[in-house]
Amino acid sequence: MNGKLTTTIVWGGTPPKGRATYRLDLPDPAGTRYSVKLRAKLPDGTWGDFSAQRTVVLAD
Repeated sequence: MNGKLTTTIVWGGTPPKGRATYRLDLPDPAGTRYSVKLRAKLPDGTWGDFSAQRTVVLAD
């Protein structure tokens, strides 16, 4: 997030089918904007490419 590794999501088993959601609570006020990229660890243990950068805005 904003160029820094922020969190690692580990499903701990079979990944969810379809769309998955994840919540990350942050102390910043509503309206704060972040740039976010995601990438997955592949079944062979290597890391995939980063996703396209997205901007998220914190809500209440």
